[in-house]
Amino acid sequence: MADSKDDKMYEVNEKLDEVRTLFYNLLDFPEDDFSPAKERAKRELKFALNGLMNFSESL
Repeated sequence: MADSKDDKMYEVNEKLDEVRTLFYNLLDFPEDDFSPAKERAKRELKFALNGLMNFSESL
């Protein structure tokens, strides 16, 4: 049973690392930047957050 818990914690940490990286990537853009690249970065962050929420709901 402990392995299962460790596996889930590892997966959560991986997802949190991904969200953190994407968030910092988004913060690199200036506030007044409305480029497609910034919009893509926002979508990627939202997608990763949604994935984390879905994972947490499946526990």
